[in-house]
Amino acid sequence: MTLINFITTLADATLQNDGYWHAQGLKYIGIGFMLLVMGLVSIGEGLVCAKGVEGVARNPEAGSKIRTTMIIGTSLVETCAIYTLVLAILVIFVA
Repeated sequence: MTLINFITTLADATLQNDGYWHAQGLKYIGIGFMLLVMGLVSIGEGLVCAKGVEGVARNPEAGSKIRTTMIIGTSLVETCAIYTLVLAILVIFVA
């Protein structure tokens, strides 16, 4: 093996190593963003429940309708968190 071949092999290995760590770092940054989304979703769910309780407190006769709408709204907000969790798990174990 000549010196030039050794240097190019070493340079290629270094570039591949840097590319690997670069990709790993970006993967973890993406997972961090997904966790941020899940945190925001939980804040949204809390707001939905708070407004539902506030609505029932103002108008107790409409409690069943408000409760039904609140449950549907919470489930729609929760689907975002579930999809984000599944995507984060896929990124962690597959990518």
